[in-house]
Amino acid sequence: MPLFFYISGMGLTFYNPEKNTYADYVVGKVKRLLIPMLMACLILLVPRLYLSQEYEPWTRIDDVIETNYFVYMWKVLPSLYSKLSWLWFLGVLFLAFILNYPMLAFSHRRKKGIQFDIRADGKIIMGQIATLSIWSIPCMTLVSENDAFNYLVPSIAVLGLFYTIMFGLQLFIQNPEYGYKIAIWSKLVGPICCIFMNNFKYGSYENNLYGLLLGLHYQSIFLAQGMFDTFYNTECLKYRSELSKTIMTPLFIGGFYVLLSFTSPMNHSDTGFLFYYPIYF
Repeated sequence: MPLFFYISGMGLTFYNPEKNTYADYVVGKVKRLLIPMLMACLILLVPRLYLSQEYEPWTRIDDVIETNYFVYMWKVLPSLYSKLSWLWFLGVLFLAFILNYPMLAFSHRRKKGIQFDIRADGKIIMGQIATLSIWSIPCMTLVSENDAFNYLVPSIAVLGLFYTIMFGLQLFIQNPEYGYKIAIWSKLVGPICCIFMNNFKYGSYENNLYGLLLGLHYQSIFLAQGMFDTFYNTECLKYRSELSKTIMTPLFIGGFYVLLSFTSPMNHSDTGFLFYYPIYF
């Protein structure tokens, strides 16, 4: 699933934020993600949960099998977020797209060779700060105080650090002499930030709102990294071609597997089994 978000970030590079407004961007994502998700919940998910009560205890309401479908549907709606099953990724993908819009706009301007402008780019950066600030509100109010301030809020800080680094690196990538070298090293930012993020994921295999919200922070990094790597793919390939002729190549291969071992916990506890970093080319 993280690789799916990474690929979604790659596809996002085809969106031109200068020809479309932010409202157009949000409305487009609502039509393509939230409305299909709502329809799928009503047409597919609720009937599936209703029919599974006898075999899967987690689909029941208060551990009671409800035989009346319409009563069951009414009772399950308040807790439907915890029973989304395979549909969770649509809601998370929508939010990840919203969180990453400022970086998309900023990266699009840098890729076109537009020099940093304090007024235009300053608005984009403030938009990223405002987006994370607004997102912190549900993170602090929808879960317990312990989960909010000990785990979710610090993980938002890590996400903010990730965006800060990625915004800053793009100013140096524009340099024609050494910028392409920075581009390939920027691939490490996402995995390293995910390692930091793992400090705020406590061991639990339960489907809970905390896990869904924290998962969004990981997925936002995956999506942003996919977008960033695609924008600067040409620069990365140029430096990779140079490195392939040096002794650094076997060292990088070994380092890749070491990094993968830190970001791919293969278990159902501790740092969790869903939060691993996608494999790059």
